[in-house]
Amino acid sequence: MSGGLGLIPASMLVFAAAALFLSLLGWALYSPMRRVLRGLPPAAEAEWLLAFAGAPALAGLALVFLALSPSLAHLLGIGIDHCHEHGHHIHFCVIHSELWTGSATDWLILLLSGLAVVTVAGDLPQRLWRAHGFARTLEALALPTSAPMPWRAVEMDGPLALTAGLIRPRIFISTRLLEALSPAELAAVLGHEQAHRRRRDALRLLIAEVLARLHLPPVRRRLLADLSLACECACDEDAALSGTGRLGVAGTILKVARLTAAHHRPTDALLPTMTGADLEARIQALLRPAPDRHVAPWSLLIPGAGVILAFGCLYSDRLHHNVESALHLLMS
Repeated sequence: MSGGLGLIPASMLVFAAAALFLSLLGWALYSPMRRVLRGLPPAAEAEWLLAFAGAPALAGLALVFLALSPSLAHLLGIGIDHCHEHGHHIHFCVIHSELWTGSATDWLILLLSGLAVVTVAGDLPQRLWRAHGFARTLEALALPTSAPMPWRAVEMDGPLALTAGLIRPRIFISTRLLEALSPAELAAVLGHEQAHRRRRDALRLLIAEVLARLHLPPVRRRLLADLSLACECACDEDAALSGTGRLGVAGTILKVARLTAAHHRPTDALLPTMTGADLEARIQALLRPAPDRHVAPWSLLIPGAGVILAFGCLYSDRLHHNVESALHLLMS
């Protein structure tokens, strides 16, 4: 790549430009999109919100890939190298570009990219370690069992019911809560937490937390709160279907919330709990009739992404040329 700009820093610039555009677009479209998503079942709503969280990052990666695809196709013998037709400006391809030129521009872009990563995600390792430590503490406090169980009892004075663990989620319920709940209420709690474990909501929320850092702060806060609520509502629906009923689940949530309020123990936001998210909204959702529409969460996302990718591939040559022109204009 001429002009003192390597392919790696150029890709960082292209990624940043696409991510910034999608974050601004997300800021403009989030409110009307939320009104549409509220009509979906909670599980489908959660998948759409997760996709929205990742939109800036996915757009950045897609633009880099599509802009490089003509040169990649040429390397595979299925495309034509047309860079000689516009050799007067910067090349953005894997054939004619140096990965790293060592220029001041390359180092400046690398430095700014590093600062951006630290700024938007510098606290994530600490939060992840804290959540991991909390899960290990619960595992150490869990009472021994003579046979494998889907949940573990923890010797605690306060009420606690949560699912901890990203790769192998486990359900923990305090002995205080076990003593306070009736068999039907315990079934509702277990149904809710088993849904969290099956859906891997702790991992889902962590991924969303990372991806949403590319959104503008007001959108990011609303998005993560809405995603947490959608996950909780989806688990409430699963608990209701397990035989407890919607009113039974609503009553159990209120009882656990009252018990928890008197013995509040802070937990990491990455750990889904029985009383997580907006309790009032969850109760209202349970008091309404169950959604009639059964929408597969990814039934529209995957075809939609395929259409966008196919459209991008059809116009990848034009996209490649426009990216090169923009980089040349920026460096001139």
